[in-house]
Amino acid sequence: MDSSGGSFSSVHSHASRESPIGVHFILQDQTIHSNLKALTCTDERLIRYLTLPKLEKLHLQSLFLKKFPPDMILQSQELLMQSVRVSNLRALRLDDALLGHDVFVLLKMTTELVELSFTFVKWETAIDSFMKELVQRMSNYSLQKERQKKPIPLRKLESAKFKVDIEPIRLLYGWFKCMIRWVDKTFVNMVEGRWRRDRNSNRVSRIRVVEFEGTRLRF
Repeated sequence: MDSSGGSFSSVHSHASRESPIGVHFILQDQTIHSNLKALTCTDERLIRYLTLPKLEKLHLQSLFLKKFPPDMILQSQELLMQSVRVSNLRALRLDDALLGHDVFVLLKMTTELVELSFTFVKWETAIDSFMKELVQRMSNYSLQKERQKKPIPLRKLESAKFKVDIEPIRLLYGWFKCMIRWVDKTFVNMVEGRWRRDRNSNRVSRIRVVEFEGTRLRF
Protein backbone atom coordinates (compact mmCIF):
# COMPACT_ATOMS: atom_id res chain seq x y z
CA MET A 1 0.00 0.00 0.00
CA ASP A 2 1.13 3.55 -0.73
CA SER A 3 0.92 5.53 2.47
CA SER A 4 0.57 8.76 0.52
CA GLY A 5 -2.74 7.65 -0.96
CA GLY A 6 -3.63 6.46 -4.45
CA SER A 7 -4.67 2.91 -5.27
CA PHE A 8 -3.95 -0.65 -4.22
CA SER A 9 -4.41 -3.75 -6.34
CA SER A 10 -4.49 -7.28 -4.99
CA VAL A 11 -4.24 -9.79 -7.81
CA HIS A 12 -4.32 -12.68 -5.39
CA SER A 13 -4.52 -12.11 -1.69
CA HIS A 14 -4.70 -14.19 1.45
CA ALA A 15 -4.70 -13.33 5.11
CA SER A 16 -2.24 -16.02 6.18
CA ARG A 17 1.43 -16.89 5.70
CA GLU A 18 0.57 -20.34 4.31
CA SER A 19 -0.66 -19.28 0.88
CA PRO A 20 1.43 -21.14 -1.76
CA ILE A 21 1.18 -18.41 -4.42
CA GLY A 22 0.46 -14.75 -4.81
CA VAL A 23 0.88 -11.87 -2.40
CA HIS A 24 1.01 -12.82 1.27
CA PHE A 25 -0.85 -10.73 3.78
CA ILE A 26 -0.27 -11.32 7.48
CA LEU A 27 -3.18 -9.49 9.08
CA GLN A 28 -4.54 -10.27 12.51
CA ASP A 29 -6.26 -6.99 13.40
CA GLN A 30 -8.10 -4.29 11.51
CA THR A 31 -5.82 -2.21 9.32
CA ILE A 32 -6.83 1.42 8.85
CA HIS A 33 -5.55 3.18 5.76
CA SER A 34 -6.73 6.77 5.95
CA ASN A 35 -5.57 7.83 2.46
CA LEU A 36 -6.33 4.87 0.17
CA LYS A 37 -8.90 5.85 -2.48
CA ALA A 38 -8.95 2.88 -4.87
CA LEU A 39 -8.98 -0.86 -4.19
CA THR A 40 -8.94 -3.83 -6.56
CA CYS A 41 -9.38 -7.22 -4.89
CA THR A 42 -9.99 -10.89 -5.71
CA ASP A 43 -10.24 -12.28 -2.17
CA GLU A 44 -12.77 -11.42 0.53
CA ARG A 45 -10.30 -12.42 3.23
CA LEU A 46 -8.34 -9.26 2.58
CA ILE A 47 -11.38 -6.97 2.64
CA ARG A 48 -12.49 -8.09 6.09
CA TYR A 49 -9.32 -6.71 7.67
CA LEU A 50 -9.47 -3.27 6.05
CA THR A 51 -10.93 0.06 7.10
CA LEU A 52 -10.75 2.65 4.30
CA PRO A 53 -12.45 5.94 5.24
CA LYS A 54 -11.59 7.67 1.93
CA LEU A 55 -12.36 4.81 -0.45
CA GLU A 56 -13.78 6.15 -3.72
CA LYS A 57 -13.23 3.32 -6.21
CA LEU A 58 -13.84 -0.39 -5.62
CA HIS A 59 -13.15 -3.13 -8.16
CA LEU A 60 -14.16 -6.68 -7.24
CA GLN A 61 -13.23 -9.59 -9.47
CA SER A 62 -12.43 -13.29 -9.57
CA LEU A 63 -9.20 -14.92 -10.67
CA PHE A 64 -9.01 -16.14 -14.27
CA LEU A 65 -11.22 -19.22 -14.78
CA LYS A 66 -12.09 -19.16 -11.06
CA LYS A 67 -15.46 -18.55 -9.47
CA PHE A 68 -16.22 -15.21 -7.88
CA PRO A 69 -15.61 -15.48 -4.10
CA PRO A 70 -19.02 -16.22 -2.52
CA ASP A 71 -18.68 -13.76 0.38
CA MET A 72 -17.02 -10.92 -1.53
CA ILE A 73 -20.14 -8.75 -1.74
CA LEU A 74 -21.02 -9.27 1.94
CA GLN A 75 -17.49 -8.37 3.00
CA SER A 76 -17.66 -5.27 0.83
CA GLN A 77 -20.81 -4.22 2.66
CA GLU A 78 -18.95 -4.63 5.95
CA LEU A 79 -16.04 -2.63 4.54
CA LEU A 80 -18.29 0.32 3.74
CA MET A 81 -20.10 0.17 7.07
CA GLN A 82 -16.97 0.11 9.17
CA SER A 83 -15.07 2.63 7.07
CA VAL A 84 -17.45 5.60 7.02
CA ARG A 85 -20.91 6.56 8.20
CA VAL A 86 -21.87 7.70 4.71
CA SER A 87 -20.15 5.98 1.81
CA ASN A 88 -17.85 8.12 -0.32
CA LEU A 89 -17.70 5.43 -3.01
CA ARG A 90 -18.02 7.00 -6.45
CA ALA A 91 -17.08 4.10 -8.75
CA LEU A 92 -17.97 0.41 -8.44
CA ARG A 93 -16.86 -2.29 -10.85
CA LEU A 94 -18.07 -5.88 -10.53
CA ASP A 95 -16.42 -8.50 -12.74
CA ASP A 96 -18.21 -11.85 -12.97
CA ALA A 97 -19.87 -11.18 -9.61
CA LEU A 98 -22.64 -13.27 -8.07
CA LEU A 99 -25.60 -11.01 -8.72
CA GLY A 100 -28.48 -11.14 -6.26
CA HIS A 101 -29.97 -9.51 -3.17
CA ASP A 102 -26.55 -8.78 -1.65
CA VAL A 103 -25.63 -6.62 -4.64
CA PHE A 104 -28.83 -4.61 -4.27
CA VAL A 105 -27.96 -4.03 -0.61
CA LEU A 106 -24.47 -2.90 -1.61
CA LEU A 107 -25.85 -0.50 -4.22
CA LYS A 108 -28.30 0.92 -1.69
CA MET A 109 -25.31 1.80 0.53
CA THR A 110 -23.45 3.63 -2.25
CA THR A 111 -25.46 6.84 -2.26
CA GLU A 112 -22.67 8.84 -3.93
CA LEU A 113 -22.04 6.35 -6.75
CA VAL A 114 -21.38 8.03 -10.11
CA GLU A 115 -19.93 5.14 -12.14
CA LEU A 116 -21.21 1.54 -12.22
CA SER A 117 -19.63 -1.18 -14.34
CA PHE A 118 -20.47 -4.86 -14.84
CA THR A 119 -18.37 -7.44 -16.68
CA PHE A 120 -19.73 -10.93 -17.43
CA VAL A 121 -17.59 -13.89 -18.51
CA LYS A 122 -20.65 -16.05 -19.06
CA TRP A 123 -24.33 -15.41 -19.52
CA GLU A 124 -27.08 -16.94 -17.41
CA THR A 125 -30.80 -16.40 -16.97
CA ALA A 126 -30.19 -15.16 -13.42
CA ILE A 127 -28.01 -12.34 -14.74
CA ASP A 128 -30.73 -11.21 -17.10
CA SER A 129 -33.30 -11.30 -14.27
CA PHE A 130 -31.05 -9.27 -11.97
CA MET A 131 -30.36 -6.60 -14.58
CA LYS A 132 -34.03 -6.32 -15.42
CA GLU A 133 -34.91 -5.75 -11.76
CA LEU A 134 -32.08 -3.22 -11.37
CA VAL A 135 -33.38 -1.21 -14.33
CA GLN A 136 -36.89 -1.32 -12.91
CA ARG A 137 -35.70 -0.03 -9.54
CA MET A 138 -33.71 2.75 -11.17
CA SER A 139 -36.86 3.86 -12.98
CA ASN A 140 -38.62 4.61 -9.69
CA TYR A 141 -37.51 8.19 -9.29
CA SER A 142 -40.72 10.11 -9.94
CA LEU A 143 -42.30 12.54 -7.47
CA GLN A 144 -45.03 10.01 -6.79
CA LYS A 145 -42.45 7.44 -5.68
CA GLU A 146 -40.81 10.01 -3.43
CA ARG A 147 -44.10 10.77 -1.75
CA GLN A 148 -44.55 7.06 -1.16
CA LYS A 149 -41.06 7.02 0.42
CA LYS A 150 -39.91 4.45 -2.08
CA PRO A 151 -36.13 3.97 -2.21
CA ILE A 152 -34.52 5.53 -5.26
CA PRO A 153 -31.21 3.75 -5.94
CA LEU A 154 -28.22 5.35 -7.63
CA ARG A 155 -29.54 8.91 -7.63
CA LYS A 156 -26.18 10.33 -8.70
CA LEU A 157 -25.30 7.74 -11.36
CA GLU A 158 -23.88 9.31 -14.51
CA SER A 159 -22.11 6.37 -16.17
CA ALA A 160 -23.26 2.76 -16.63
CA LYS A 161 -21.07 0.26 -18.50
CA PHE A 162 -21.79 -3.37 -19.36
CA LYS A 163 -19.24 -5.74 -20.87
CA VAL A 164 -19.78 -9.35 -21.94
CA ASP A 165 -16.30 -10.88 -22.11
CA ILE A 166 -16.95 -14.57 -22.75
CA GLU A 167 -13.99 -16.80 -21.88
CA PRO A 168 -12.14 -17.86 -25.09
CA ILE A 169 -12.76 -21.56 -24.49
CA ARG A 170 -16.50 -20.89 -24.37
CA LEU A 171 -16.33 -18.98 -27.63
CA LEU A 172 -14.29 -21.74 -29.27
CA TYR A 173 -16.79 -24.47 -28.50
CA GLY A 174 -19.90 -22.32 -28.47
CA TRP A 175 -20.77 -23.19 -24.88
CA PHE A 176 -22.85 -20.13 -24.28
CA LYS A 177 -26.05 -18.36 -25.10
CA CYS A 178 -26.02 -14.61 -24.76
CA MET A 179 -29.55 -13.36 -25.27
CA ILE A 180 -29.78 -9.88 -23.75
CA ARG A 181 -33.44 -9.48 -22.80
CA TRP A 182 -33.28 -6.77 -20.15
CA VAL A 183 -32.48 -4.05 -22.70
CA ASP A 184 -36.12 -3.37 -23.46
CA LYS A 185 -38.62 -0.52 -23.32
CA THR A 186 -38.21 -0.18 -19.55
CA PHE A 187 -34.46 0.26 -20.00
CA VAL A 188 -34.93 2.85 -22.74
CA ASN A 189 -37.45 4.76 -20.62
CA MET A 190 -35.11 4.70 -17.61
CA VAL A 191 -32.21 6.12 -19.61
CA GLU A 192 -34.39 8.68 -21.37
CA GLY A 193 -36.03 9.71 -18.09
CA ARG A 194 -32.69 10.23 -16.36
CA TRP A 195 -31.31 12.02 -19.39
CA ARG A 196 -34.18 14.43 -19.90
CA ARG A 197 -35.18 14.85 -16.26
CA ASP A 198 -38.20 16.95 -15.36
CA ARG A 199 -38.68 19.54 -12.64
CA ASN A 200 -39.77 16.85 -10.20
CA SER A 201 -36.58 14.83 -10.56
CA ASN A 202 -33.99 17.51 -9.79
CA ARG A 203 -32.42 15.32 -7.12
CA VAL A 204 -31.55 12.63 -9.67
CA SER A 205 -28.38 13.17 -11.70
CA ARG A 206 -28.43 13.13 -15.47
CA ILE A 207 -27.09 9.87 -16.87
CA ARG A 208 -24.42 10.74 -19.42
CA VAL A 209 -22.77 7.46 -20.49
CA VAL A 210 -24.37 4.10 -21.29
CA GLU A 211 -21.89 1.70 -22.85
CA PHE A 212 -22.17 -1.88 -24.09
CA GLU A 213 -19.15 -3.94 -25.10
CA GLY A 214 -18.90 -7.58 -26.06
CA THR A 215 -18.69 -10.31 -28.67
CA ARG A 216 -21.73 -11.77 -30.41
CA LEU A 217 -24.26 -9.86 -28.35
CA ARG A 218 -27.85 -10.50 -29.33
CA PHE A 219 -30.66 -8.13 -28.29
